[in-house]
Amino acid sequence: HQKKAFYHLSKVGNGANFSVPGSGKTTVVLSAYEKKRIEGVVNLIFVVGPPSCFGPWQREFSDVLGRSPSTLILAGGDASSRKQLYYDREGTRELYLTTFQTLLRDSHEVKAMLQRPEIRAFLVIDEAHYIKQMGGSWASAVLSIAPHAAYRCILTGTPIPKSYSDLYNLFEFLWPQQTVITENEKARVRAFEMSNDIDAASSILEPVVGPLFYRVRKQELGL
Repeated sequence: HQKKAFYHLSKVGNGANFSVPGSGKTTVVLSAYEKKRIEGVVNLIFVVGPPSCFGPWQREFSDVLGRSPSTLILAGGDASSRKQLYYDREGTRELYLTTFQTLLRDSHEVKAMLQRPEIRAFLVIDEAHYIKQMGGSWASAVLSIAPHAAYRCILTGTPIPKSYSDLYNLFEFLWPQQTVITENEKARVRAFEMSNDIDAASSILEPVVGPLFYRVRKQELGL
């Protein structure tokens, strides 16, 4: 199942993995990143997520790719000192880790870093359901940096916790220069949800977002 997810992400370029916890989403992303790094199209991975994901990303990087990455954790501490790190051209790292809260404070500096010509970032949003709220401050910060990454990926095992509108920010992040879900489609989905016609709402979204995500379910893992 990981090989299939890796193949999907490698082919689609900017993609989502909605697999259940324990299915190895981080391993899949690291493998896709390494392929793109070898091809010369990216040279670092920038992860935005909750602090609890920092340890797993560092451990799995070493386990999956067989080397310890030069890592910079951009969270907490003195804000002025932290913001200077984004402009350090001599100390560019391979793995950057930050939180949604820090990104909200540092979005200007993150954009400036990602726009540097020598930076080709693979930008990952871990636990991406945190940015589902339309117009939310965390979501706005994430969407503002999206166009400046070479490639983008989102990870969450709960992509639709409440309604189909939870998907909109996710796919806008993945493809910021294109309209994946049109306003007309959003209006039709909203009308069908209000009338509790979930199948009709799903039939609108499946053709447009279905090719852009991969999902491993519990039964496939024998859980």
